Amino acid sequence: MRIIILFLLITSVVHGQKITIIDRKKEPIREATIQINEFTLITNNKGLFNIPKQLSSKKFRLIIKHINYNDFTDSILIQTDTNIYLTDKNRVLDQVVVTAQISNRNMEDAIHNIRVINREDLDMLSAISLQDVLEQEINIRLSQDNILGSSLSIQGLDGQNIKIMIDGTPVIGRLDGNIDISQINLNNIERIEIIEGPLSVNYGTDALAGTINLISKEYTNNTYKVNTYYESVGHYNIDGLINIGSKKNQFSLTGGRNYFDGWSPNEDFQFIPQQTIADTNRFKQWNPKEQLFIKGEYRYNSKKIKTRSFIDGFYEKITNRGMPRTPYFESAFDDYYYTWRKNIGSDMSLIISEKSKLNFLLSHNNYKRIKNTYLKDLTTLEEQLTVNASDQDTILFNNWMSRSSFSFPIIENINTEIGYDINYEEASGKRIENRKKNQGDYALYTNNEWDIKNLILRAGVRWTYNTEYTAPLIPSFHLKYMINNWHFRTSFSKGFRAPSLKELYFEFVDINHNILGNKNLIAEKSNNYQSSFSWKKKAEDYILKYSTYTFYNDINNLITLAENGDEYTYINIGEYRTVGGRGNLELIKDIIKFNIGMSYIGRFNQLSTDENVKPYNFSKEYQSSLLLNINRFKMKLAMFYKYTGELSSFSMNESGNIEDIIIGDYHMLDMTLSKKLYKNKIELSLGCKNILDVQNINVIGVSSGIHQGSSNRTSIGYGRSIFTAIKYIL
Repeated sequence: MRIIILFLLITSVVHGQKITIIDRKKEPIREATIQINEFTLITNNKGLFNIPKQLSSKKFRLIIKHINYNDFTDSILIQTDTNIYLTDKNRVLDQVVVTAQISNRNMEDAIHNIRVINREDLDMLSAISLQDVLEQEINIRLSQDNILGSSLSIQGLDGQNIKIMIDGTPVIGRLDGNIDISQINLNNIERIEIIEGPLSVNYGTDALAGTINLISKEYTNNTYKVNTYYESVGHYNIDGLINIGSKKNQFSLTGGRNYFDGWSPNEDFQFIPQQTIADTNRFKQWNPKEQLFIKGEYRYNSKKIKTRSFIDGFYEKITNRGMPRTPYFESAFDDYYYTWRKNIGSDMSLIISEKSKLNFLLSHNNYKRIKNTYLKDLTTLEEQLTVNASDQDTILFNNWMSRSSFSFPIIENINTEIGYDINYEEASGKRIENRKKNQGDYALYTNNEWDIKNLILRAGVRWTYNTEYTAPLIPSFHLKYMINNWHFRTSFSKGFRAPSLKELYFEFVDINHNILGNKNLIAEKSNNYQSSFSWKKKAEDYILKYSTYTFYNDINNLITLAENGDEYTYINIGEYRTVGGRGNLELIKDIIKFNIGMSYIGRFNQLSTDENVKPYNFSKEYQSSLLLNINRFKMKLAMFYKYTGELSSFSMNESGNIEDIIIGDYHMLDMTLSKKLYKNKIELSLGCKNILDVQNINVIGVSSGIHQGSSNRTSIGYGRSIFTAIKYIL
């Protein structure tokens, strides 16, 4: 039976040895939770608690937890009064990273430049999906389509060149080459690791511009969580988690529902969704959306082996309500877009010796998307499928993959990783040639890392056989040099993107469309050059960190959709390049964590090879964040700001004239205030998103004729909103 003892006012009566919990300044830490066998204790205002008398002079396992400090766990024998120090969570920058690493390393020791977004940042952003997080990151630009969802670019390269994974398993289901990142939920994600530039040696196709790996949280004790979220524009979310088990065996179940009732400018505020009249207001600028998700997981942990088996499902329905049809406004065309994701898999990590490790991953991913168009009677609300065949569509993707790597030392200071990567993909649908096509990709890869004194060298190579195209040989070379507080990194990597099954075998021909795939496509290939400097000063009462980073991408055989007579088809065309860099400054001092950064990206103008236009168009981004830990009141205040600069490009119209296309700039500002309640079991958050009320920005081009301008608008956000979130942890 658990005994709860609250040490709020401790007198001089001694029941056992005294332990005082203090921080780096030797200040007492109040209301820290101590677990000793079956006893649960809490420190008083002096950071003090007494060991139960029956445990005095005995060895026991001690676990100490506090919201603002790192956990302390140890098996100890205490025979006299003593002090125990806890380290401040906000002062620890050296986070362990796993993506593309031969062995787990601290972020600053890794051979790659890795950005880590931890759980604290996710909570302060009140992030629900991956979209909510990445819209605040520099060198990453988002675009929004209310049907296809949110897509992104890294280093000026589109989302079809970006690998997105969850615990190392690739996310499938690309529409127009992009993964809809608003479908990737963060309810049980511990951190996000972002590596810019090619990781094709490790992860193959698509990992050309960058790789984003979401790492799930691992629980070691029984945990029960419920999260609720409300936002004034019509978001109503709830999710929960149950984790039970022993030290070695853990079972977890997570699930939830995200609901958005749609939004348009100037619509009346409603705290709870209500039925509305079927008039012109039924059309929404931002479509209503419902998401359901569930995931079950089993973990086994021992000193030598760690295994995980999982199964998860995702469902989304987007409703695109049409405008009432003239002249009587009694009917409308409505589109429904359904998405199903099903994933099942298992992974294993086996520690063979201190420096030898075997990793294994096996998974099957299923993606299904259905589009239906109905003619809806707005008087009776009856619906009927339209007869136009192009209004209805179903596409199905299946992916089977297995990846394994074995890392071991060859000789002193040289570690080697060898592995295989098998991917088999199948696509089916009426717009795929012969209704079904498949593609196999089988690869071997190796990385060799030499670590001596202040220098780390890594060389890697990947050999691939693909059943549908000739795959290139992919090498990479990385160097890191450390001197005092300076870290210098440079790398050369080749990357590639395989032509997708859609680009190879798409077939969409009707009265309005004539789009065909191209079986003769070859893989896109890139050369990537990167270099960076970082500097960190760690003093007694602050940490200051500065970093700068530059890159250059040169892509050959770029795949694009082009007009060929009276049809459109996918072709390989020439070259595309991007160049740029970013800088970042971070300060952590006492209760303050401040960050400021900027990026500058140039995108190649393909017309510059034949026309008198500048070879690159550059765009700017600025980002800043401020986090205040008000420990006395268990409160945190966070502000996030990002400026996304104007983006320009050139195109040639049907008359052979050069057109300027300009996407306007905009500012985003969010703020969150959170507070812990009831012995840190409840966290209440309140905030404001899109404080500057950005909704649409101008997209300016030339519509027809010389000097005849036009201006359109594209959606960025649904205006200023207030949100609140409540999290309960038991």
